[in-house]
Amino acid sequence: MKADDRYIRLTQLGWSMDILKNMRCLVVGAGALGNEVIKNLALLGVGAIVIIDMDSIENSNLTRSVLFREGDIDKFKSVIAAERAVEIDASIQTHSIVGEFQHCLGSGAFYDFDVIFGCLDNIQARIDLTKSCMLTNKLYIDAGLHGIDGDLKIFGSGYEVCFDCLLTRELRNEAWRRHSCLKLRSRNGERPSGPTAPTISSVIAALQVQFAVKHLHNMNIPFNHRIAVHGHLNDFSVVRLNKNPHCPTHYKCGVIETDDIMTLELTIESTCLELYEKVVGDLGTGATIDLEFDLITDVHCSSHNNNKDILKKRGSIFEDEILCPDCLNEGKQKIESIMSDNVYSQITGKEPFINCKLREIGIAPKSIIKAYKLNEDDIRFRYYLLNDRYL
Repeated sequence: MKADDRYIRLTQLGWSMDILKNMRCLVVGAGALGNEVIKNLALLGVGAIVIIDMDSIENSNLTRSVLFREGDIDKFKSVIAAERAVEIDASIQTHSIVGEFQHCLGSGAFYDFDVIFGCLDNIQARIDLTKSCMLTNKLYIDAGLHGIDGDLKIFGSGYEVCFDCLLTRELRNEAWRRHSCLKLRSRNGERPSGPTAPTISSVIAALQVQFAVKHLHNMNIPFNHRIAVHGHLNDFSVVRLNKNPHCPTHYKCGVIETDDIMTLELTIESTCLELYEKVVGDLGTGATIDLEFDLITDVHCSSHNNNKDILKKRGSIFEDEILCPDCLNEGKQKIESIMSDNVYSQITGKEPFINCKLREIGIAPKSIIKAYKLNEDDIRFRYYLLNDRYL
């Protein structure tokens, strides 16, 4: 067999190397599942893989992660996974991003990918990932592991169903397991991931990648279905998923076509004022930018006249950042020592952070910005895309 016949077994399956070589993939999470997904994509010789993960490699990862070695301990998972993918096939373009994807990559970047692989163990992150995939109508294959059980869910094609549709009240509470009822992060409240086996991660990741490849070859795949592998029961199941009419994600967002988006010559290094001026120039005076998140600018305790600047999204603030030290010294409980906050969810041109950079208020590169203008008898909505380079 000739050296240039590397991919012959793939083409014999009827798969097109032109399609595979042009395939652009986003893998969110580079743990056990992400390792197997990346390995499979590399073996297929796909065109590009972007890998996002915030964690570093631990000794316990070595029994479940095919791409990691003992010498990689304490290095970032996404960086090492990207390097090892290129070792499998040097023709692949890889890019690693260290951090939480919500802060590192805006929804607008998702238009650049053919498929998004969810390899996360955090429910809130999966909800947020669902939103970005829904906005851009991209194929999203979510997967999870538990012991020797695992499952995957396939979303896309208009998003009749999304991951958020499936969550019970208990699971929504679990989504905030790292936060208090006030959505404040605890520095020591992380619960370690449960044990999983390398065997089940191989099975589930293989199905994730195979469905993605089939879809890009215009083959039928089970959209809006959950495929579960019950390792303890030696059984498989396929279940159709149903839309939840009260789904918060469906209520808040829908698919945004690229024709409905105006690309701005602004980036996250631009100021809020520069963005607002662009929006007003398009929609007219009185336009409003919807941040679609709560931005806490500062907190204060009226009892002790304590003030502290914050400028962070709600949900990314640690509880010890907004506790009044004087209240604690008086013996008050934590819940009684939380300082009052000033919160903004819009930009109207008069905010105290108007001269701050978009990055400084928590807007990610390539974000889609939603704005609106109230007229006498209707509301005009508009979407804007930040023109960041992230690769």
